[in-house]
Amino acid sequence: MKFRIVLIGMVLLSLSSCALKFYNKEKFVQPAGLDFSQGKWLLGPVKADPDVKDEIAAKIVSDFSKHLKGNLKYSVNERSIILPKEIPLNPDRAIILDLKTGTGSDYFINVKCESTRKNQVNFEAIYQTYYIELIRYAKVTLEVYDLNRGEMVYSQSVYGKLHEATGLSVKPKRNLIMSCYKEIAKEIRKKYSH
Repeated sequence: MKFRIVLIGMVLLSLSSCALKFYNKEKFVQPAGLDFSQGKWLLGPVKADPDVKDEIAAKIVSDFSKHLKGNLKYSVNERSIILPKEIPLNPDRAIILDLKTGTGSDYFINVKCESTRKNQVNFEAIYQTYYIELIRYAKVTLEVYDLNRGEMVYSQSVYGKLHEATGLSVKPKRNLIMSCYKEIAKEIRKKYSH
């Protein structure tokens, strides 16, 4: 009897936590697409909160290394490259060509992770009460630039939100950012893996 109660509780728990995450993809840009068969690739410094930065960078390196068979370096580990302090999303051609000069790479991966917590106050006139609901938002954007041509060849942003008031995660920000990135990685695997 106790086993059934525990089992039912676990099923309800997993179902309730799954229903609390929502993901949306921003318009997918792929003027040229990704070609993993050639060139030297460089992952730029990942912009993310310190508590998730190393983990997401390691996951990106792991995922792209599977496609690139050793042709990927992480800029944080490279001393011989010159990078500007901040590389904006959707940079102009001059910035992309400067990346070529400073890194000697053929492709550059730029990743930005944003997260925020927001209080939403809803007022129900019928009951004349209000309540506050905490919602965690995250957005992960991954762009790839062809440094030889001076243009962006891939861009994808995924937004996610999690209702924390009923969420069961101990680290909602970390889980949400990682889940948003995994949506992008899944899209890349589906479209560009051979």
